[in-house]
Amino acid sequence: MKIRILRGTNQIGGSSVIITTQNAKIVMDFGSELNDNPQKLEVDGLTSGKSDIDTVFFSHNHGDHVGLIDTINNDIPIYMGKTSLELLKMFAERTKERQYTLKTLDRVKTFEKKEKIVIKDIVVTPYFVDHSAFDAYMFLVEAEGKKILYTGDFRDHGFIGKGFEPVLQNHVGKVDAVICEGTTLNRDDSKTLTEMELQREIGKVINSNKYVFVMCASTNIFRIEGICSAVKDGKCKLSDKYQSGIINYIKENYKDVSYLYCNSLSEYNENDKDKYEKYGFVMFIRQGKYFKKIMDEYKDAKIIYSMWHGYLDKKNGDDRETLRDFFGNREIIELHTSGHATKGAIKKLIDITSPNHVIPIHTEAKKKFRELAGDKLLLANDNEDISI
Repeated sequence: MKIRILRGTNQIGGSSVIITTQNAKIVMDFGSELNDNPQKLEVDGLTSGKSDIDTVFFSHNHGDHVGLIDTINNDIPIYMGKTSLELLKMFAERTKERQYTLKTLDRVKTFEKKEKIVIKDIVVTPYFVDHSAFDAYMFLVEAEGKKILYTGDFRDHGFIGKGFEPVLQNHVGKVDAVICEGTTLNRDDSKTLTEMELQREIGKVINSNKYVFVMCASTNIFRIEGICSAVKDGKCKLSDKYQSGIINYIKENYKDVSYLYCNSLSEYNENDKDKYEKYGFVMFIRQGKYFKKIMDEYKDAKIIYSMWHGYLDKKNGDDRETLRDFFGNREIIELHTSGHATKGAIKKLIDITSPNHVIPIHTEAKKKFRELAGDKLLLANDNEDISI
């Protein structure tokens, strides 16, 4: 087998990998960059010219992994998880400048966890992983007597993180190579909170204040569900139609899986102000005029920011307003934990799968894998062929 990382050996986001055998060629993720001037990936046989890619697999629904889905040639099959697809459809229906078109999404095929998908001489098996995106997967690729594990984005400190080691031990086993994300290797992750610890800290703020606004990613379903589960009975749980639609979809489809998915969000309604006055509320917000107007009506409300700190000063929107500008002079309570693997989680993965090669991706610090992988580290550059 051959591996070629199209993008991601020296940056976070915009990831894409081609895996090739004598008979088949597949792609793992095809994402947009996270910077202010993202560049499209032009790949002959994938985005233009006669198609020579057999299938594209998407690990989850974050834009830096799925953002270029619209540019894939129309005759190339696409796979992703069922809920990832539904969330992308909701997003496409909401946005005016659609990052993903419904036409493209209509031809996407879905898979179940642990389902073996045969693409000529390649067998791809998706395994559910804990990440800040719901319905995220790592992929085990088997062909020509070799095994490659593509991790996508993962962690072990979330609500479902306890399943991380058993999946590796009981289903993945030893592999020949791991293509592993290293998002946090430039950060101090020694004090990384678990989602359970974060839930308790946020719950303290919510339940000791009448009105609380929370900003977190709309698709960070584990975070939103965890917060909702920490709210004392009676307090209203609010957002807009889009966000409430996402959470109510999860309840409808996953309420039998865990208590965590039994929450509902109501759409904010001006006519219900008496109820909000009586019971108080926690409201999930995003940047924009709709939420700004509501926030201005509740100037004494607490504001919890539960996203990466770096986004606060990142310009966004037509007027290039930053999140810090959006909040104005109001106090921001930052309570967050990463959706990505800590050094400890990466080390566990390497120890359990015992790969011959560890190939970094989705990182700005690939050389820091040396302390985790030792002489197994294989440093690659974008568009470089690696034989396994």
